[in-house]
Amino acid sequence: MLKIKSNNINRGTSGNIVTLVIIVILSIFMLMPLAYVINNAFKPIDELYKFPPTIFVQNPTTKNFIDMFNLIGETNMSFLRYVFNTVFLTTCAAVGQIIMASLCAYSISKIPFPGAKMVFRVIIFSLMFSDSVTAVPKFILFSKLGLVDTYWGMLIPSLVSTMGLFLMKQFMDNTIPNELLEAARIDGAGEIRIFSQIVMPLLKPAWFTLVILAIKTSWGAPSTNTYREVFKTLPQALEQISSGGISRTGVSSAAALIMLIIPIVAFIVTQSKMVDTMGSAGLKG
Repeated sequence: MLKIKSNNINRGTSGNIVTLVIIVILSIFMLMPLAYVINNAFKPIDELYKFPPTIFVQNPTTKNFIDMFNLIGETNMSFLRYVFNTVFLTTCAAVGQIIMASLCAYSISKIPFPGAKMVFRVIIFSLMFSDSVTAVPKFILFSKLGLVDTYWGMLIPSLVSTMGLFLMKQFMDNTIPNELLEAARIDGAGEIRIFSQIVMPLLKPAWFTLVILAIKTSWGAPSTNTYREVFKTLPQALEQISSGGISRTGVSSAAALIMLIIPIVAFIVTQSKMVDTMGSAGLKG
Protein backbone atom coordinates (compact mmCIF):
# COMPACT_ATOMS: atom_id res chain seq x y z
CA MET A 1 0.00 0.00 0.00
CA LEU A 2 2.82 2.41 0.80
CA LYS A 3 4.52 1.67 -2.51
CA ILE A 4 1.31 2.31 -4.47
CA LYS A 5 0.78 5.57 -2.60
CA SER A 6 4.33 6.67 -3.42
CA ASN A 7 3.83 5.91 -7.12
CA ASN A 8 0.64 7.93 -7.17
CA ILE A 9 2.42 10.87 -5.59
CA ASN A 10 5.28 10.66 -8.10
CA ARG A 11 2.86 10.41 -11.01
CA GLY A 12 0.91 13.41 -9.72
CA THR A 13 4.07 15.44 -9.28
CA SER A 14 5.30 14.58 -12.77
CA GLY A 15 1.94 15.51 -14.21
CA ASN A 16 2.00 18.87 -12.41
CA ILE A 17 5.49 19.60 -13.73
CA VAL A 18 4.48 18.77 -17.30
CA THR A 19 1.35 20.90 -16.96
CA LEU A 20 3.40 23.80 -15.58
CA VAL A 21 5.90 23.56 -18.43
CA ILE A 22 3.10 23.56 -21.04
CA ILE A 23 1.45 26.58 -19.39
CA VAL A 24 4.75 28.48 -19.33
CA ILE A 25 5.40 27.73 -23.02
CA LEU A 26 1.88 28.78 -24.01
CA SER A 27 2.18 31.94 -21.88
CA ILE A 28 5.38 32.91 -23.69
CA PHE A 29 3.70 32.51 -27.08
CA MET A 30 0.69 34.52 -25.88
CA LEU A 31 2.87 37.33 -24.51
CA MET A 32 5.07 37.60 -27.61
CA PRO A 33 2.60 39.81 -29.58
CA LEU A 34 2.30 42.15 -26.59
CA ALA A 35 6.07 42.32 -26.20
CA TYR A 36 6.36 42.98 -29.94
CA VAL A 37 3.91 45.90 -29.76
CA ILE A 38 5.68 47.42 -26.74
CA ASN A 39 9.11 47.16 -28.34
CA ASN A 40 7.91 48.47 -31.70
CA ALA A 41 6.65 51.63 -30.01
CA PHE A 42 10.21 52.48 -28.95
CA LYS A 43 12.01 51.40 -32.14
CA PRO A 44 13.53 53.96 -34.51
CA ILE A 45 12.35 53.78 -38.11
CA ASP A 46 15.39 51.80 -39.30
CA GLU A 47 14.72 49.03 -36.77
CA LEU A 48 11.05 48.86 -37.69
CA TYR A 49 12.02 47.93 -41.26
CA LYS A 50 15.00 45.78 -40.34
CA PHE A 51 15.10 42.34 -41.97
CA PRO A 52 14.91 39.83 -40.47
CA PRO A 53 12.68 41.61 -37.94
CA THR A 54 13.62 41.60 -34.26
CA ILE A 55 11.27 41.47 -31.29
CA PHE A 56 13.35 43.47 -28.82
CA VAL A 57 14.41 47.06 -29.45
CA GLN A 58 18.16 47.70 -29.68
CA ASN A 59 18.25 51.52 -29.66
CA PRO A 60 15.13 52.66 -27.78
CA THR A 61 13.76 56.11 -28.54
CA THR A 62 10.76 58.20 -27.57
CA LYS A 63 10.67 59.98 -30.94
CA ASN A 64 7.60 58.02 -32.03
CA PHE A 65 5.56 59.39 -29.13
CA ILE A 66 6.89 62.93 -29.62
CA ASP A 67 5.94 62.82 -33.31
CA MET A 68 2.52 61.46 -32.42
CA PHE A 69 1.75 64.32 -30.02
CA ASN A 70 3.11 66.87 -32.51
CA LEU A 71 0.84 65.53 -35.26
CA ILE A 72 -2.16 65.62 -32.92
CA GLY A 73 -1.31 69.24 -32.17
CA GLU A 74 -1.58 70.02 -35.87
CA THR A 75 -5.24 68.97 -35.94
CA ASN A 76 -6.29 72.19 -34.12
CA MET A 77 -7.73 70.08 -31.32
CA SER A 78 -6.02 69.29 -28.02
CA PHE A 79 -5.03 65.77 -27.08
CA LEU A 80 -7.13 66.04 -23.90
CA ARG A 81 -10.24 66.66 -26.01
CA TYR A 82 -9.79 63.35 -27.80
CA VAL A 83 -9.14 61.63 -24.48
CA PHE A 84 -12.25 63.21 -22.95
CA ASN A 85 -14.45 62.06 -25.83
CA THR A 86 -13.12 58.51 -25.58
CA VAL A 87 -13.35 58.26 -21.78
CA PHE A 88 -16.82 59.83 -21.81
CA LEU A 89 -18.05 57.41 -24.46
CA THR A 90 -16.49 54.39 -22.76
CA THR A 91 -17.84 55.27 -19.32
CA CYS A 92 -21.36 55.90 -20.59
CA ALA A 93 -21.22 52.67 -22.61
CA ALA A 94 -20.19 50.63 -19.56
CA VAL A 95 -22.85 52.13 -17.28
CA GLY A 96 -25.53 52.03 -19.96
CA GLN A 97 -24.86 48.43 -20.92
CA ILE A 98 -24.97 47.32 -17.29
CA ILE A 99 -28.37 48.98 -16.73
CA MET A 100 -29.95 48.06 -20.07
CA ALA A 101 -28.65 44.49 -20.14
CA SER A 102 -29.71 43.88 -16.53
CA LEU A 103 -33.23 45.23 -17.11
CA CYS A 104 -33.77 43.23 -20.30
CA ALA A 105 -32.25 40.06 -18.85
CA TYR A 106 -34.42 40.35 -15.73
CA SER A 107 -37.61 40.67 -17.77
CA ILE A 108 -36.74 37.67 -19.93
CA SER A 109 -35.33 35.45 -17.18
CA LYS A 110 -37.51 36.20 -14.15
CA ILE A 111 -40.80 37.65 -15.41
CA PRO A 112 -42.66 35.03 -17.49
CA PHE A 113 -44.51 36.47 -20.47
CA PRO A 114 -45.79 34.98 -23.74
CA GLY A 115 -43.08 34.75 -26.37
CA ALA A 116 -40.14 35.12 -23.95
CA LYS A 117 -38.33 32.12 -25.44
CA MET A 118 -38.84 33.43 -28.97
CA VAL A 119 -37.45 36.83 -27.98
CA PHE A 120 -34.37 35.16 -26.50
CA ARG A 121 -33.89 33.09 -29.68
CA VAL A 122 -33.97 36.27 -31.76
CA ILE A 123 -31.35 37.77 -29.44
CA ILE A 124 -29.13 34.73 -29.89
CA PHE A 125 -29.63 34.91 -33.66
CA SER A 126 -28.59 38.59 -33.70
CA LEU A 127 -25.17 37.61 -32.33
CA MET A 128 -24.37 36.31 -35.81
CA PHE A 129 -24.33 39.83 -37.28
CA SER A 130 -21.11 41.80 -37.02
CA ASP A 131 -20.91 45.58 -36.64
CA SER A 132 -19.77 45.95 -40.25
CA VAL A 133 -23.05 44.46 -41.48
CA THR A 134 -25.18 46.96 -39.55
CA ALA A 135 -22.91 50.01 -40.07
CA VAL A 136 -24.68 51.33 -43.18
CA PRO A 137 -28.29 50.89 -41.93
CA LYS A 138 -27.23 52.41 -38.60
CA PHE A 139 -25.72 55.45 -40.34
CA ILE A 140 -28.83 55.95 -42.50
CA LEU A 141 -31.06 55.76 -39.42
CA PHE A 142 -29.02 58.26 -37.42
CA SER A 143 -28.75 60.55 -40.43
CA LYS A 144 -32.55 60.61 -40.78
CA LEU A 145 -32.85 61.38 -37.06
CA GLY A 146 -30.31 64.20 -37.29
CA LEU A 147 -27.95 62.59 -34.78
CA VAL A 148 -24.81 62.52 -36.92
CA ASP A 149 -21.98 64.60 -35.40
CA THR A 150 -23.66 64.75 -31.99
CA TYR A 151 -22.87 63.16 -28.65
CA TRP A 152 -26.21 61.34 -28.78
CA GLY A 153 -25.17 59.77 -32.05
CA MET A 154 -22.06 58.50 -30.33
CA LEU A 155 -23.76 57.30 -27.15
CA ILE A 156 -26.99 55.62 -28.22
CA PRO A 157 -25.41 52.73 -30.21
CA SER A 158 -23.02 51.99 -27.34
CA LEU A 159 -25.70 51.76 -24.63
CA VAL A 160 -26.90 48.30 -25.70
CA SER A 161 -24.99 45.06 -26.09
CA THR A 162 -26.48 41.80 -27.31
CA MET A 163 -23.62 39.82 -25.84
CA GLY A 164 -24.01 41.63 -22.53
CA LEU A 165 -27.72 40.82 -22.44
CA PHE A 166 -26.97 37.16 -23.15
CA LEU A 167 -24.38 37.02 -20.35
CA MET A 168 -26.70 38.69 -17.85
CA LYS A 169 -29.58 36.39 -18.71
CA GLN A 170 -27.47 33.25 -18.35
CA PHE A 171 -25.96 34.55 -15.12
CA MET A 172 -29.42 35.19 -13.66
CA ASP A 173 -30.66 31.76 -14.69
CA ASN A 174 -27.76 29.99 -12.98
CA THR A 175 -27.17 32.07 -9.85
CA ILE A 176 -30.42 33.79 -8.79
CA PRO A 177 -33.09 31.30 -7.62
CA ASN A 178 -36.70 32.03 -8.50
CA GLU A 179 -37.70 31.10 -4.94
CA LEU A 180 -35.82 34.13 -3.61
CA LEU A 181 -37.76 36.47 -5.85
CA GLU A 182 -41.07 34.76 -5.09
CA ALA A 183 -40.42 35.19 -1.37
CA ALA A 184 -39.82 38.90 -1.93
CA ARG A 185 -43.06 39.18 -3.90
CA ILE A 186 -44.99 37.43 -1.12
CA ASP A 187 -43.56 39.95 1.35
CA GLY A 188 -45.05 42.72 -0.78
CA ALA A 189 -42.00 43.91 -2.71
CA GLY A 190 -42.65 45.27 -6.18
CA GLU A 191 -40.65 44.41 -9.27
CA ILE A 192 -38.66 47.65 -9.18
CA ARG A 193 -37.66 47.07 -5.56
CA ILE A 194 -36.79 43.43 -6.23
CA PHE A 195 -34.66 44.40 -9.20
CA SER A 196 -32.83 47.25 -7.50
CA GLN A 197 -32.34 45.81 -4.01
CA ILE A 198 -32.05 42.05 -4.64
CA VAL A 199 -31.14 41.31 -8.24
CA MET A 200 -28.68 44.11 -8.98
CA PRO A 201 -26.43 43.46 -5.93
CA LEU A 202 -26.25 39.78 -6.90
CA LEU A 203 -25.18 40.74 -10.43
CA LYS A 204 -21.98 42.51 -9.34
CA PRO A 205 -19.65 39.73 -10.62
CA ALA A 206 -21.30 39.98 -14.05
CA TRP A 207 -20.84 43.75 -14.07
CA PHE A 208 -17.07 43.38 -14.34
CA THR A 209 -17.37 41.16 -17.41
CA LEU A 210 -19.72 43.63 -19.04
CA VAL A 211 -17.33 46.49 -18.23
CA ILE A 212 -14.52 44.61 -20.01
CA LEU A 213 -16.73 44.04 -23.06
CA ALA A 214 -17.79 47.70 -23.09
CA ILE A 215 -14.20 48.91 -22.89
CA LYS A 216 -13.17 46.48 -25.62
CA THR A 217 -15.89 47.65 -28.01
CA SER A 218 -15.89 51.38 -27.14
CA TRP A 219 -12.27 52.23 -26.36
CA GLY A 220 -10.64 50.86 -29.48
CA ALA A 221 -13.48 51.32 -31.96
CA PRO A 222 -13.93 54.71 -33.65
CA SER A 223 -17.44 56.10 -33.81
CA THR A 224 -19.03 55.93 -37.27
CA ASN A 225 -21.45 58.78 -36.58
CA THR A 226 -18.94 61.60 -36.04
CA TYR A 227 -16.96 63.57 -38.61
CA ARG A 228 -16.31 66.92 -36.95
CA GLU A 229 -13.00 67.13 -35.15
CA VAL A 230 -14.54 68.21 -31.86
CA PHE A 231 -16.51 64.95 -31.59
CA LYS A 232 -13.77 62.55 -32.66
CA THR A 233 -12.43 59.97 -30.23
CA LEU A 234 -8.81 59.09 -29.59
CA PRO A 235 -8.87 56.03 -31.90
CA GLN A 236 -10.14 58.21 -34.75
CA ALA A 237 -7.44 60.81 -34.12
CA LEU A 238 -4.67 58.22 -33.92
CA GLU A 239 -5.91 56.44 -37.05
CA GLN A 240 -6.02 59.76 -38.86
CA ILE A 241 -2.47 60.83 -37.98
CA SER A 242 -0.92 57.39 -38.49
CA SER A 243 -2.27 56.91 -42.02
CA GLY A 244 0.44 58.97 -43.65
CA GLY A 245 2.45 56.20 -45.26
CA ILE A 246 5.79 54.62 -44.38
CA SER A 247 7.14 57.73 -42.68
CA ARG A 248 4.53 57.38 -39.93
CA THR A 249 5.10 53.74 -39.11
CA GLY A 250 6.70 54.71 -35.82
CA VAL A 251 3.73 56.90 -34.97
CA SER A 252 1.40 53.99 -35.72
CA SER A 253 3.40 51.75 -33.37
CA ALA A 254 3.22 54.32 -30.57
CA ALA A 255 -0.52 54.76 -31.13
CA ALA A 256 -1.08 50.99 -30.98
CA LEU A 257 0.63 50.82 -27.59
CA ILE A 258 -1.44 53.67 -26.16
CA MET A 259 -4.66 52.03 -27.30
CA LEU A 260 -3.66 48.77 -25.58
CA ILE A 261 -2.94 50.21 -22.15
CA ILE A 262 -6.48 50.84 -20.87
CA PRO A 263 -8.04 47.49 -21.97
CA ILE A 264 -5.11 45.53 -20.51
CA VAL A 265 -5.26 47.36 -17.18
CA ALA A 266 -9.04 46.89 -17.00
CA PHE A 267 -8.70 43.17 -17.73
CA ILE A 268 -5.99 42.66 -15.09
CA VAL A 269 -8.11 44.40 -12.45
CA THR A 270 -11.31 42.45 -13.20
CA GLN A 271 -10.05 39.11 -14.54
CA SER A 272 -11.02 37.04 -11.47
CA LYS A 273 -14.61 38.30 -11.55
CA MET A 274 -14.74 37.78 -15.30
CA VAL A 275 -13.76 34.10 -14.98
CA ASP A 276 -16.43 33.59 -12.29
CA THR A 277 -19.06 35.15 -14.52
CA MET A 278 -18.13 33.02 -17.52
CA GLY A 279 -18.38 29.90 -15.36
CA SER A 280 -21.77 30.93 -13.95
CA ALA A 281 -23.08 31.84 -17.40
CA GLY A 282 -22.19 28.43 -18.80
CA LEU A 283 -19.44 29.74 -21.11
CA LYS A 284 -16.46 28.25 -19.29
CA GLY A 285 -14.23 25.89 -21.20
